[in-house]
Amino acid sequence: MKKNILILSYMFLVFGIFAIEVGGHLTEDTIWSAENNPYIITSFLYVDSDVTLTILPGTEILAYGADINCSGDFEWSGPTNAGEPYAKKIIVDGTIIAVGSLENPITFDKYEEDEDYKWGGIYFTENAPMSTFKHCVLNNSFVCDYEQYKRAFAVLELDNGIIDISHCSFTDNYIALSTGNLSMDLVIYKCSFDTGYIYLPHFSASKALTIGTSEENPPLRDYEVTIASCYFTGHSGLVNLRGDEKVLFLYNFYDNFDGRVINEPLRDYNYASISTYGNYAYNGNKGLSGFSADSTDVIFARRNKLESISNNNILAIGAVGFGTNYVSDNYLIGNTKVRMSAREGNKFYVYNNIIESTRPTFPTLEFEEATGEFPGGEIYFYNNLVDYKNLNENVSALHVNDSSPLIYNNTFVNYSSFQLNSGDCLPVYTNNIIGIENGYGINYPYVTEYINNCCINPFPENSEYYYVENHLYADPLFADTLSSDYTLSPESPAIDAGLNIEGLPDFDIRYHKRIESENGTVDIGAYEYNSVYIGGLVGNVYDAHSGQAVDCAKIQILNKLPEFSDSLGNYIYPCGAGVYSVVVSRWDYEELIIPDITVTEGEELVLNIPLSRTIVANSDNETIPATSSSFGLKSYPNPFNPVNSLSKGSSRTQISFVVPVAGQGELAIFNIKGQRVKTIYKGKFDKGYHNYSWDGKNSNNANVASGIYFYKLKVASKSEVSKMMLMK
Repeated sequence: MKKNILILSYMFLVFGIFAIEVGGHLTEDTIWSAENNPYIITSFLYVDSDVTLTILPGTEILAYGADINCSGDFEWSGPTNAGEPYAKKIIVDGTIIAVGSLENPITFDKYEEDEDYKWGGIYFTENAPMSTFKHCVLNNSFVCDYEQYKRAFAVLELDNGIIDISHCSFTDNYIALSTGNLSMDLVIYKCSFDTGYIYLPHFSASKALTIGTSEENPPLRDYEVTIASCYFTGHSGLVNLRGDEKVLFLYNFYDNFDGRVINEPLRDYNYASISTYGNYAYNGNKGLSGFSADSTDVIFARRNKLESISNNNILAIGAVGFGTNYVSDNYLIGNTKVRMSAREGNKFYVYNNIIESTRPTFPTLEFEEATGEFPGGEIYFYNNLVDYKNLNENVSALHVNDSSPLIYNNTFVNYSSFQLNSGDCLPVYTNNIIGIENGYGINYPYVTEYINNCCINPFPENSEYYYVENHLYADPLFADTLSSDYTLSPESPAIDAGLNIEGLPDFDIRYHKRIESENGTVDIGAYEYNSVYIGGLVGNVYDAHSGQAVDCAKIQILNKLPEFSDSLGNYIYPCGAGVYSVVVSRWDYEELIIPDITVTEGEELVLNIPLSRTIVANSDNETIPATSSSFGLKSYPNPFNPVNSLSKGSSRTQISFVVPVAGQGELAIFNIKGQRVKTIYKGKFDKGYHNYSWDGKNSNNANVASGIYFYKLKVASKSEVSKMMLMK
């Protein structure tokens, strides 16, 4: 105790002239600014009901802390104190508006320098309105009572279940953000979490987030939780999910993160549903799996990248649950694996993944059926490249445990042996290229079916554990194995040697067209030879007012899985040929519906998408939001080369825009002198999306010279001009 007094006395000498001590009740609206730094919380600070505390950029708030080795110092009327805890908290019954900036964030931290000291964090009461935290730094909090026998675990503890949060940093907190009473959709955007490791006896390890719904008052609908563009590192848990919510992990970076998602049920197996998209996990010991909570759920684990160069920890992707699960378009490299756990009534579609594993000792793929209470389920594994890179290891490609997966049109290369089976399992392999050095594995006492595969090594003769039909024993003749190019060479015997089986999609691993020959065959393996792109959308999502890229925008076509724009606003959507309505949305933008989009097989249609910030709820979802001065006029590619274009062999640039209100107008090309080169279209423009092409020729059908050109759109009384470059 004397030591504490000496520390505080010294700090008062240093900061006493400049610091502002705060505590007690704020009974009227208050503003804190950096001019009065630091604000030192010396006793519990209460933001009363109907009061707003506004904190300006650069402000520092430091709260008295306590030693985490003295748990009583965080308890109300604990054994070492007669009143409120020594560690101080902020109790919010009103509102906090803490909006900093990138250059001048707002800081919440402990007062003491001792690393064992932590403060009590911020607690929001059940009736508090929504508060806002942007560009804030929140560090060094610990579990602390907000009332006697009532404990808060996080630096932001939300008993009201609502918050507006983005661009915040959390370091060395027991939990960064926690709510067990989620009461609306939640977005956690561009935040960073360094969990460290803080041990709390009788409780679980520290973690970044704890999110759940009320057990006493369950919500009428599943709330959507989006965790997007965040950074995670540390040695503890990631997220603890409990209850009725649909969670999307979107474009996050997990840097040597050793935690995982914990999905705990409420109300007799009411789990949260989890999807993942576009995340990058580097080293650490984390999975990016999806989870479907009930039979009606459709979840996905897609376009993620897992990279592990460490043999100590393994990164895994997969899915589990009770609904329909998609695991596709992921890239795994290093000490990685894919794991499926089938349950009653559910389906797993695992396709178009590239798996370059170095996982030692154990198989790369694990297919199992959940036994006991939840048996059953179907696993479909197709169009995958499974390539083992650690050639000195004696490793099998897959382990099948109590399940009967259908495995077709995959390419397996560089494995020592093929499968390890255990339990009641009846896998069926069709149209696969199986490149192994040794045996295929015995499925004792069951039979494994091998139908129409291309295998380098033959099966054992007279084996009762294999059913082998129409097998091709030959070198598949890949295009370039030294460069890991496992497309088929023109001489490959796998071309037109596969069965066009039921359930085989019309695309291969590259989303190129599966070509059915005259006799009804396709190619064996993940790649179809000499085929074309199935067709799709490509483009950019951007803010209609500022022109800045919009990341994390959801691009959705009915009855197809969604795609999302990346950090530059770019997206790709291999939807295939057809006529579609495209729905584009993000949590802070108005939903945009673009009807009648025609996609042609073999081509990429450039669809650049302007979004308008949400101001009021849009009551007419069919209305395309108008912008004050922009049609979203863009061209792609730009620069373009009519001789050798960047756009998959196209000799044209695509000019796209959205017309908010129908009207007469024209689209024309002008040179740098302002002279009209060509009128692309003149007439009526209907409301909605438009796309035109220019091939670099003038109105006389002659090629124009290289240089800068302008394309001008005019509709009714509005016009817009953009610039492009033609290069030869």
